[in-house]
Amino acid sequence: MNLPTYMAVLGAALLYIVARERIRITISATLLIMLWVLYGVGYFYFASGADEWTHVSDRLTLALAVMWVSLVAGMELGRVVAGRAAVYQLAVVRIWDFSSVEGHGRRLELFPLVVAWAIAAILIAVFLALDRPAHISQFLAASNELETSDLRLNYSATGSYAFDVLLAVFAPFVCCYLFVMWLSRRGLIDGLTFLALAVSITLSEFATLHKLPWVLFLLQLLIAHRLVRSITPKVWHTVLAIGFAIGAVGIAASLALPEIDLQGIASYLLYRSAYVTNEGLYQTFYVYPDFLPHTNGYNIGLIQSVFGRGHYEPAQSVVAAFFGAPDATFNAMFIADAWVDFGFAGVAFMSVVVGLVVKLCDCFYFSFGKSAACIAGLSTALYGVLELLSTAAPTAFLSGGLVLLPATLMFLRIVRDLLSRTSNTLSAA
Repeated sequence: MNLPTYMAVLGAALLYIVARERIRITISATLLIMLWVLYGVGYFYFASGADEWTHVSDRLTLALAVMWVSLVAGMELGRVVAGRAAVYQLAVVRIWDFSSVEGHGRRLELFPLVVAWAIAAILIAVFLALDRPAHISQFLAASNELETSDLRLNYSATGSYAFDVLLAVFAPFVCCYLFVMWLSRRGLIDGLTFLALAVSITLSEFATLHKLPWVLFLLQLLIAHRLVRSITPKVWHTVLAIGFAIGAVGIAASLALPEIDLQGIASYLLYRSAYVTNEGLYQTFYVYPDFLPHTNGYNIGLIQSVFGRGHYEPAQSVVAAFFGAPDATFNAMFIADAWVDFGFAGVAFMSVVVGLVVKLCDCFYFSFGKSAACIAGLSTALYGVLELLSTAAPTAFLSGGLVLLPATLMFLRIVRDLLSRTSNTLSAA
């Protein structure tokens, strides 16, 4: 597929976003808009820098077009599957801007407060146990990229998957929940608890020595703040959020690359956001299947561990090794792993699944109405969306929290309802 044809596909996708999803702060709209910017406009920027248009370019462009069609199909399927929940979402959205946050009167809610203090205690305990203050001090004192890279390689990991998910998914959700509680009733305890947890998360995220995590958390708080007022991002709010993100990431990049000046930082950010994202995808389509065959599912860790033979090596590492960087991983969006496994069929199927999942997640969060749970869920989902743009869909569903967080909330809702019914039964008896 050539670029003019793909441009027509992008035009149709933009029409779908504006007319069907609307420019609103929902998971579905956020995913589509970010894909359109990074793999629409960004893809043209990447293609303009290529020396020549190859058969790999044709292949990748066609795969992106298949992704768009399949994503839309998955979202429409999600509307059908959700049924009444999808209708209820539309009703909630229509009155969102004219409604106040539900469910938070003056009554003190102990459960989220206790959970918040427990999470804050865990984060600070790990922060101190891993000697994070010393690592941060060394990182800030580093004089070149090699030193910051070595520090990140040696000290960024915590060694615990459960802790990483707690920090990236559950802690921001609870923090956004408390933030909304405080905004809706201005309680002193709510505010102090929110502040303690926010500081704990920011320190823990910064201690990973990566550029994006702590910026992402602050953006999640900005989204939560906007959702308390309106579900539609105003122009000035969008400009403010983008400006904040660029400024914060620029500061983070200047810390990680201390020898680069301001102009170099600007070029680096453009290169990383528009070029590298598409380059990683192109490299995957270059290697598979011309040099390595499609893996027919064995790129999925669970299938490899059960049915495969030998050591499991994810495709991102295989592609990096192919291009002479055996110790690195070349990140690519969710269709890359689907392509490695099943080619165009994998891209189409996984895109339908992603569209279905994000639409069902939207319907689930909006089932809470305009509440702290809904706002916190929509805000926290930004992390899962970014995971979809840089790694495999199953990873985004679990480690990114797109499925894990709603599943946890659904479980807690079921437990709450069971306890309530039991209490009512005992009271009646």
